[in-house]
Amino acid sequence: MDPRGEFDPAGEAAAEAAPPAGAMSSARAAPRRLAIAAPYLRLAAWFQLAWLACGLTAYWAGAPVHLGLIALMIPVLWVPAALAAFADFPLPTAVQVHYGVFLSAAPVLGSALLVYGLVPGWDKLTHLDSGVLLVWLGLFAVARAESQMRAAAPRWVVSAAAIVTPLAFAATWEIGEFLTDLLFGTQSQLGLADTVADMVAAGIGALLGLLLVMLTRWPRSILPRSFAGEARRADARRRARARLRP
Repeated sequence: MDPRGEFDPAGEAAAEAAPPAGAMSSARAAPRRLAIAAPYLRLAAWFQLAWLACGLTAYWAGAPVHLGLIALMIPVLWVPAALAAFADFPLPTAVQVHYGVFLSAAPVLGSALLVYGLVPGWDKLTHLDSGVLLVWLGLFAVARAESQMRAAAPRWVVSAAAIVTPLAFAATWEIGEFLTDLLFGTQSQLGLADTVADMVAAGIGALLGLLLVMLTRWPRSILPRSFAGEARRADARRRARARLRP
């Protein structure tokens, strides 16, 4: 209708041809999300290519390998890209690389290429490393929450979140190992004692990872405000000592 209340065929046609506002918003959001995810997908691609190369080489050489498990793990490397693009949770590069290394060592080398059965203690080492990785993730989650609240969380909250995160993921991981053993015939779990020992190894790794961050302030990209403030004060003390040196 035109402003005088009379019918305007051209205006009605244009209104019908115009896409809904929600559709226009979705159309603009898709390229933006793809641009956000692109760096994460490029980093994931290097790990995926390495996994496929190792798996196919082992298969052609006649070595035992679970190619189905490798194929199943390939999209798991897209999790950081999905978190950044859809959940506004951009993981730091250090966490992304550690995530790829852990997946390479545990489900790919350990389960798919059967390194768990070839190298004694490999399983416990990967669970120990998972504790370090997940402490980083817990600290970064606290840092993101602090930035949104514009306030520093109490130190005990930071430490508790850092430790609880690996333990929660360790329990979830054990469920995943049980399912892969059931579905793919892998031998990731060797009984109740092995499952509990894996979770203990993850807890020890979490404590070591938290201690590492508290002592070295690295990686800086995961530090919550309380830890980052201490890091800045330590840097200031180092610079002051350097100026006093003859």
